[in-house]
Amino acid sequence: MKVPVTEKNDFTRLIFECPECRAKTQFKIVWYPSQAVLTQIHGHITRYVLRCTACGEHIFLHTRRVEVPFPTESNIETQFPPTGHFPHPSIPAEIATDLREAAICISIGAWNAATVMCRRSLQSCAKEKGANPKDNLFDQLKELKDQNLIPDLVYQMADTIRKKGNVGAHPGKDPIVNVSMSEKEAKAVFSLVESVYKYVYQMPSEVNALSSP
Repeated sequence: MKVPVTEKNDFTRLIFECPECRAKTQFKIVWYPSQAVLTQIHGHITRYVLRCTACGEHIFLHTRRVEVPFPTESNIETQFPPTGHFPHPSIPAEIATDLREAAICISIGAWNAATVMCRRSLQSCAKEKGANPKDNLFDQLKELKDQNLIPDLVYQMADTIRKKGNVGAHPGKDPIVNVSMSEKEAKAVFSLVESVYKYVYQMPSEVNALSSP
């Protein structure tokens, strides 16, 4: 999202989806650094605290002016809490909570943590679908596949999430260089786990809803 640059970037003219109440509503500025502070310390980086006019909760924005040295707008680089990461209601609460935490990790650039939370949510999914809770995730996924509870493609997707989650959780065996997840990898893993849940939970839920009298 891009924000017009004004004397005090008037966010009351813009509408956001509130990450707390999910309403698309206007926000009011409750904190904004003085122009002197902006010029001397932050340059073309600006931070805001806004209040949702619908529910009263607050969000934090970190913006960066573009088209320097003659800026006409700003990019929103960071928002907390993040917007738009509401798991489908068919996903069980415990799994959805881990998925939401993975989304928060993505929003703040915590790539290793994001993949670990994707892996954690996947293991909760495996147990929820009947895999032996005492087994490790590798065996749990294989059990679901062998029992035809998930097709081969979903198994491959889930196993990729498992492997990448292991990379995020462990520094690797190299004595000098730690292996870490990149932004591209972490976002791809998050997309994969969403696709798995779409097959496992969302699509059956939508079919049942359409089939109901």
